[in-house]
Amino acid sequence: MKHIQFIYLLLTGVAVTSCGDPATKGKQPVSTIAIASLSANDILDATKVNLFLKSNPSSSSREGNDFFMKGIDAYKNKKLLDSARYYFEHSLQQQPTSNAYYELGNVYKELKSYDKALASYKLAERMEYAPFSNILYQMAGTFALKGDLEMAARHIEYALQAGFTDLNKMNTDKDLDSLKKNREYLFNDAIKNGTRGMSNPETLFWLQFKKQFPLPAYPVTLKGDIDQEKLAGFISYDFERFIPEMRNARFSRDVGQSYYYAYTIGENENCTALLYAEVSHYVGDFMPKKFILASFDSKGKLIDKKRIEQFGLVEDELVDLQLGKPFEFTAKLYEMEYEKPLEEDGYWDNKIKNKKLLAVYRYKIDNKGKISFNQESKTDLAVK
Repeated sequence: MKHIQFIYLLLTGVAVTSCGDPATKGKQPVSTIAIASLSANDILDATKVNLFLKSNPSSSSREGNDFFMKGIDAYKNKKLLDSARYYFEHSLQQQPTSNAYYELGNVYKELKSYDKALASYKLAERMEYAPFSNILYQMAGTFALKGDLEMAARHIEYALQAGFTDLNKMNTDKDLDSLKKNREYLFNDAIKNGTRGMSNPETLFWLQFKKQFPLPAYPVTLKGDIDQEKLAGFISYDFERFIPEMRNARFSRDVGQSYYYAYTIGENENCTALLYAEVSHYVGDFMPKKFILASFDSKGKLIDKKRIEQFGLVEDELVDLQLGKPFEFTAKLYEMEYEKPLEEDGYWDNKIKNKKLLAVYRYKIDNKGKISFNQESKTDLAVK
């Protein structure tokens, strides 16, 4: 998980201990105080959030993630603002993340709690939420609703410069009505200045997405039972145009799974191959991650896609990936034995006891982005 990348000043009113001053004995600078938990009143206090993360550098909470996914469902699918606020706030108490702050900011904005919305967006920004341009755009709408039209126009310009691409949304967004009606010249100037020199805003959005995928330091082994916290980060729903699995067949957000950046598998002038992981939330922490390989053209249009784990040889399969060089990798398929019966205990607190190698597949992406794979012979498999 990406933590806040900045250091706050000490809380006002807490003195630094000075020599010989009895009034300061026993007092410590706030930066040395450990915070074990966050209350509902703490989650927008940047200093306390920073101290909590410093006190819990490897904080990860299944409960926090469950609250977050319930918040997504309540907000994006069911349109229940109070329920969404409750879930996002409780998620942040358990595990502060940039995505939860961003979504909570959206909810606060719709609830007309504009100062809280801005505070949430700023924390999402400092925790490196992506795409950054969407934070700036949401802040523009919040400032407009709050009546600060100059700040609204300024953030429209910033959002466009950072890669916000949906000009149609900007022109029809009711959050910006006060700016467009009362200070139309500010709105028009912001768009003009923000798009100056911009050849293709859609390409900028694609660049924001693909840059989140790290390059592997070869050789790399990516295990199917990896903790998602060790992956490169949660993929925001703002990028769902590139991750169609985020929407189910009924075109609502599928909150049963979430998706994480893994690696850039290869890139040339014709295509970019990206690997991401699918994590299921309702079957247990120890369910293996599912890997998906997708290739895109230079503008972010999908060329080809393959789910790596779906070989159908066994019901409960695990795939480990070995990355040795660009545009190709090896996938090893295992049959797993768990400590407790899956039919009784599922994947909750149920670790893998043994795994048996069943097959090895070699994946390649050609110069035009087409994905192919083949299975090694049984003779080759026997000597591994």
